Amino acid sequence: MARSWSRCQSVWWIPLAAVAVVLAVVPAHGAGSRVRPTQGTMLGGPRGEALPLPLSRTGVSAQVSAGSARVVVAQTFVNPHRVPIEAVYVFPLPARAAVTGASVRVGSRVIRGSITPRRNARDTYLVAKSRGQRVVSVEQEGPNIFTQSVSHIPAGGRVAVEIEYHVPLRQASGIYEFTFPMVVAPRSVPGSPDGSVPKGGGRLPDTTRVPDASRISPPLLRPGLRSGRDIDIRLTIDEGSALSWVKSPSHGIRRRKRGAGREEVTLVSRAEIANRDFVLRYRTSTAGVSVVTHQSSDGTGFLGLTIPDGRLAGAAASRLPTRVVFLIDDTASMAGAAWAAARQIVRESIVAMPAESKLSIVPLSGRKKLPMMAATERGRRRAIAFLDRLRPRATVDPSPGMRRALATAGADSAIVVVTDGWFGNEAELATMVARARSSRVFPVIVGAAPNRHLADLLAAAGHGESLFVAVGEDPGRRVAEVLALLGQVPGTGLRIVWPPGRVHSVTPRPLGPIYAGYPARVYARFDRVPTKMRVLIEGPGRKPQTLVVDPKRGRDNPSLPVLWARQRISELELDGLRSGADHSAVIARLGEEFQLLTRHTSFIAVDEGQPGAPASKTIYVPVDVPAGAKRRRVLADSQISDADSGAVDPVDGIEKQPKDGERSRAQVDAPAPE
Repeated sequence: MARSWSRCQSVWWIPLAAVAVVLAVVPAHGAGSRVRPTQGTMLGGPRGEALPLPLSRTGVSAQVSAGSARVVVAQTFVNPHRVPIEAVYVFPLPARAAVTGASVRVGSRVIRGSITPRRNARDTYLVAKSRGQRVVSVEQEGPNIFTQSVSHIPAGGRVAVEIEYHVPLRQASGIYEFTFPMVVAPRSVPGSPDGSVPKGGGRLPDTTRVPDASRISPPLLRPGLRSGRDIDIRLTIDEGSALSWVKSPSHGIRRRKRGAGREEVTLVSRAEIANRDFVLRYRTSTAGVSVVTHQSSDGTGFLGLTIPDGRLAGAAASRLPTRVVFLIDDTASMAGAAWAAARQIVRESIVAMPAESKLSIVPLSGRKKLPMMAATERGRRRAIAFLDRLRPRATVDPSPGMRRALATAGADSAIVVVTDGWFGNEAELATMVARARSSRVFPVIVGAAPNRHLADLLAAAGHGESLFVAVGEDPGRRVAEVLALLGQVPGTGLRIVWPPGRVHSVTPRPLGPIYAGYPARVYARFDRVPTKMRVLIEGPGRKPQTLVVDPKRGRDNPSLPVLWARQRISELELDGLRSGADHSAVIARLGEEFQLLTRHTSFIAVDEGQPGAPASKTIYVPVDVPAGAKRRRVLADSQISDADSGAVDPVDGIEKQPKDGERSRAQVDAPAPE
C-alpha cells in the first residue's frame, strides 16, 4: 500500500478567486489562548497547544446579468500564533471562471498585483518572502483549482481576503445555472512517485502521471471540525425580464424582488458547512437570440451571441444508438449518496431502453464488465442484477475502465459516464476519449462537490453533453434527459459566416455538435463593434440560415473581453488534447494581454514597505470531506490509510518551514510510496 508523508506540513485550503485579492491586517485578541475543538474552528499550535485558526466568515456576492456573473468572495481568517506565518490556500472555482487580478491592502495602503509568467512570479515570491516582505501570489493548478500563498501574516493578525472572478452561466432547456463550489474534493492520483521535491504541501507526492499531485491533494479535516463558521451568499439577478422561477436543489434560499426583472437571492442559514456546491437555477420569460456587447477602452469590440438550439440542433432520432455502454464509477469515493444516485440513474436508464438496442455495463474500477447484450426483458434483468452486485472499491487508476468502455462501445455507440470525477489524471482520460473518435460520450456528474471540469472535458472530447445531479435532487428526473440526448442526431460541422473584414477572432470555431435544449454560445472579437449585420449559419446537409444581429440593441457586458479570452484558452487546451500540439506560448500571451490567470501566468503582489521578520511557520489548511462522502473510503482511493493520510491532527498542525528547495525532515524520513 502506498503511503503519504507521515507528517507533512499541514494545509490551509479555502475557496477563493481574484480580480481583487485584498488583505487587511489588523490586531487580533486572544493569541495563545487554549480552546476546546468545536464546530467552526480549525486548530494547530506550534508546540502542540490548542489554538484556534478560525475562518470566521465567508461572504459571496454575485451580480448575474446577460448570461454571466461577476462574483466577489470575501473571507476573514485569524493568525492566533506568536510568530509570523505563511499561509497557503487551495480553493475551487467554476471551471469556466476567468480570474483577472490581485491586490493587497496593508493598513491604509493598497498594493496592486499584476499578471506575469508563472516562473517569474514564483521567483519574485521566494525573494520577497526571504526578505520578510509581505507578498501574495495566486496560481492556477487546473481550470477549477487554484492556490493562493501569503508570505507574511503577523503574529496576532487578522486577514480579510477579497476575490473576484467572471464566469458564463450554464444554460440548458431554457434554464440558467449558477454554481459556487466550496471545497476541493480529494483526487485519486495514479502513477509512481517521481522522486522530486514536492511542488506543494499536499498529502500525496507528485507522480509520473500527475506531476502536480502535491498541489491538488489538501489534507482532510478530522470528523467534528469544519473549515468556516458563517457563509453568506447573496446573488442579484438582473436579466432584463421577469424570472419565471428560481430554485436551489442544494440549499435553502430566500427571494426578494428588487424591481422589474430583478431579484435578490440569499441563503436561509449562514451556518452552512462548506462541504458542497451551492447551485441556483432560474428561468427567464424571454427566449430567442441573445446579443451582448462591450467596447474596450482601446476601441476593440467584443460580442457574445447565444443562439437557441432550435436554430442549430439536428433532428431527433427515432431510436437510441445501437450500442450504449454505461461506464459507472465504482471507486471508493462514490460510497454513500453518490453511489446511490449513480445506481438509480443507470438502473432507470436500462429499464427505459428499447429491446432493439444493446447495452453493456463497465465498472470504472476495471473489474469484470457485463458483456454487450440485447436490451430485451431478459437482458435488462441480467444488467440490473449485475448492477446490484457492484460495490464501491478502492481504485487509484480509472484509465483501464475507460479503455475497456471505449473498446466495448465501437461504432454507432454512446458511452454514459456516471461519476463524481474525483481523478487527478483528467487530461489523460480526456485524451483517450478524444483520440478514440468512435463514440459519443455523455458524462453524468453526481455528488456534493463533483469535478465538473472533468465532465466538461470528456463531453467536449467525446462530442457529447454533460449533466449534473445536485445534492437534494431526484436522480431519476435526469434519466429522461440522458435518454433524450442519446436519441438525438446532433447538428455537426456548423459554422458562422461573418461579414468580411469585420471579425478579428471567433471562439469556438467550428460550432457543434449542437443538441436540442443546449444553445450555442459564440464570442467574437472585432476591431470595433459593428452595426447591424447578417450572419450566415451553414453546415453539411443543411439549408443555410441567416440571422440578423444588431449589436446596438445588445446589452453591455464588461466581462466579455475576459470571457472571450477564457473560451479561446479552453479551445486551445482541447485542441492540445486531440492533436498533441503545444499551445502554451499562445495561452501565456493571452493571459498577459488580458491580465488573466492561466496555467502559465500567475498573479503576484509585493508590499514594498518596511520588511518584517520572515515567517517561520507555513500552514496548509485542511478541507472538509464533501457532504455524503465517507472519509475512509475517500482516502482508500488514494491508497493511504486513515492513520497516515496526512490529515492534520488538530493539535499538531504546523511544521517548521524547510528552506526553499528542501523537504521537511518528516518528508525525508517518511517511507516512499510503493
